[in-house]
Amino acid sequence: MATHKLARHLSYRTTSILAVAVIGLAAAPSSSAPNQSVQGRIDSAPVDAPKPATGKRAEEPWVAGEPRRVGECMVQPGTICTDAMLADADLRRAPLSLSQLSRSNLSGANLESVDFRGANLKRAKLNGARAPGGRFTEADLQLAEARDAMLVEATLENAKMNDSKLAGVDLSRATLNGASLRNAEVTDDSLADASLQRANLHGADLRRSNLSGADLTGADLRMARLEGADLSGANLQNARLDGARFTGAVTTGCEACPTAEPPPR
Repeated sequence: MATHKLARHLSYRTTSILAVAVIGLAAAPSSSAPNQSVQGRIDSAPVDAPKPATGKRAEEPWVAGEPRRVGECMVQPGTICTDAMLADADLRRAPLSLSQLSRSNLSGANLESVDFRGANLKRAKLNGARAPGGRFTEADLQLAEARDAMLVEATLENAKMNDSKLAGVDLSRATLNGASLRNAEVTDDSLADASLQRANLHGADLRRSNLSGADLTGADLRMARLEGADLSGANLQNARLDGARFTGAVTTGCEACPTAEPPPR
């Protein structure tokens, strides 16, 4: 009888131990499977998207009075940096008044609201440059090249631009009062609604340019070429027109425009 009771007691203890072991194994995390709660947090965590390559870092617009080196030039008022290579440079709002930049290459540069007042840009290259709202008052741009540049609403009062190459330039709503463009190449330009009061355009080539709505009051247009130009709504009162050619020009609504000759067949 005692032997029988001992056997039953051992069987009960063994079963209890096995049950506890099974429960413990079920509750313990598996070493081969990831923790589901941790894995869930990893899956739901935001992943930083790869940043696209941007190439050369764009400079921030200028802070007033803050000098900055761009290429080989220290950009500040009155800087001397002739023959500089500044093509495609970011010079937005750069303070370059009275600077010496003759023969410098600024082609493709961003010159938005740049300050070139009184600067020497003689023989400089500004082909394809973008200078909306740029200030060029009394700047020297003689013999400069600015083909296909954009100077919308730029200020070029009393600027010297004699013999400059300005083909295809957008000077819409620009101010060129008193500017000198003697013998300048201004073909295929947009000068729509520009102000050219008292401008010197003696011998300038303005063929096919858009001068609609332009104010040319008192301008010197002697010997200028205006064949095919659009002068609709322009004002030429008191302008000097001796020797100017208007063949094929559009003069609808133009004040003081001569009667344009029809284009040759």
